[in-house]
Amino acid sequence: MLAGLPFVFPSGLPAVQAAILSGNPVGLVGNLSTMNVAHRFDQTRESQAIFGEVVWTLTDSVRSTLGLRYTQDSIEVSNAPAIVSDANGMPQLSTLPLVVHADASAFLPVIEDDYSDVSGRVILDYTFGAGNMTYMSYSKGYRSGAINGTAYFSEDQLTFVEPENLDAYELWWKSRLLDEVLQINGALFYYDYTDQQTQEIVGITPFLRNAGES
Repeated sequence: MLAGLPFVFPSGLPAVQAAILSGNPVGLVGNLSTMNVAHRFDQTRESQAIFGEVVWTLTDSVRSTLGLRYTQDSIEVSNAPAIVSDANGMPQLSTLPLVVHADASAFLPVIEDDYSDVSGRVILDYTFGAGNMTYMSYSKGYRSGAINGTAYFSEDQLTFVEPENLDAYELWWKSRLLDEVLQINGALFYYDYTDQQTQEIVGITPFLRNAGES
């Protein structure tokens, strides 16, 4: 990933970088009245899962479905630098990791995290008459954890986000009435999120956050 954002000095800089750049006390030779921060990183993700589903016919009109899935995910982030260039495009300063003069060979240490989850669904459906059906279901959804890769000025910005979980309840029906002249379908549902992953803009930098219950 490669990202570049224009900045007007000194707004948007945390105290440590602003102190370094203010007045050019360390002998940086570029024009820093306007800056560009280029940031990149390599992300490696692995996901493994095993799943299955069983359907039981309880009666001629009633069926039950059970599905389960076990998922294991891993994330590794490497080769993550951020370099400040001046208005002429000349590299001046490395901010990730913090190096007084730009160093294209400087990278943050490799960071990684692992996640696992059991998800699935339970469905009970009932068929009655010609073309009439209703079902109730409960599903547990899972979204793997993620990485806040948009880090420009601090190692603390490069963080992991916890997995998102969803408990979904649904009631659905399908009916054909008046000798199949009229069809009425409908559904009621309720979704309960835990650690929902949402985006938050801090200054000019987008971050992925966990919203908690929603």
